[in-house]
Amino acid sequence: MFSSFGEDVKSERLIGCVGTVTSKAIPYLIEGKIGQADVYDTAGNLVTISISLPHWADVIPHHGQQILIIDRQEHSYIGIGKDSSDEDKWMNQTNLPKDS
Repeated sequence: MFSSFGEDVKSERLIGCVGTVTSKAIPYLIEGKIGQADVYDTAGNLVTISISLPHWADVIPHHGQQILIIDRQEHSYIGIGKDSSDEDKWMNQTNLPKDS
């Protein structure tokens, strides 16, 4: 709720962060539903967010599994399963180096 002086409070600060699914599962964005996840931002703050899967995702993350935040939409974040084939697909399409 309160941010430290000079702390980035924009919603984009969570893109690239890893979170843990707290709802039963993460639904697809095209279904018009949202799930929930807890994410630590780059400053170490715990944030609970609304999250959905992109239409191209094959892996559906469930409660307790890790997700990677890849984008932000109007009402929710877009995430994919961490260390999944979806992460590999996303990393290859964006030409980003994958951390080992």
